[in-house]
Amino acid sequence: MLKVGIIGLGKMCSIIAKKLVAEGHEVLAYDVRPERLVLKGVKGFDNAEDVARSSDVVVLAVKPKDVDKALECVKDAGLIVSIAAG
Repeated sequence: MLKVGIIGLGKMCSIIAKKLVAEGHEVLAYDVRPERLVLKGVKGFDNAEDVARSSDVVVLAVKPKDVDKALECVKDAGLIVSIAAG
């Protein structure tokens, strides 16, 4: 199974994270709002860089104004998938 990192655990990615956990994947996440990191089965991180380093795939789900900063944080990740709006 994959280690899937999620940067931005809002409404859309919370649903994705729950499905990934149910499928048996390890889900690692970072969000600027730490209260979002309490999803069952999701391992929360204090920063996006550690999520990127620890994941096979990184999903970016941030607001358009935050995309550049998020990309800088995950620049060393292997596969990056963006579902950021815009």
